[in-house]
Amino acid sequence: IDIQAATAPTVRESPLGVRPFQAYEFVQVPFALRLTARAASPDVEARVQTILRVAERERDIESRILLSVRQQPLHRVCVEVPAELEVERVSAPGSFEWSVAKAEAVQRVTVYLANGVQGDIAIVLGGRLGAPGVVRPVSVPRLWVLDVGRQEGDIAVQEFAVATSLVRE
Repeated sequence: IDIQAATAPTVRESPLGVRPFQAYEFVQVPFALRLTARAASPDVEARVQTILRVAERERDIESRILLSVRQQPLHRVCVEVPAELEVERVSAPGSFEWSVAKAEAVQRVTVYLANGVQGDIAIVLGGRLGAPGVVRPVSVPRLWVLDVGRQEGDIAVQEFAVATSLVRE
């Protein structure tokens, strides 16, 4: 007698790899069953580390977004950046795609992570802040990671060959 085969559950294996979470058996027919469902979302914390480089004729920004992802894999990261930022480069772990949706005051950079990620990861984005030309006073840019439980960050300003200070808070 094959004890393992005799005691195996009668639920067939799904070709999609779906496993039953809970199973119910009802003694009488008809029966009523009320279910509710909600999307599971990961627990995410973000730390944004930004370098603002200000030169005589251009401004550049590079931000490293350190994410701590718990409970569920994260498949999408949305970051609000200044409208005048021309995003030129994005890097993320694994296979990914990114897009920019422009609005009036801000724009949204969305990074789609193909396989989902968990644990501690880094996403780097950078680009030119404003059009090249004589630099007027520059406001410190604000980057905001959406759909996170907590965010903190640091901004470093690097000034190159500029006679007077052009950076203001």
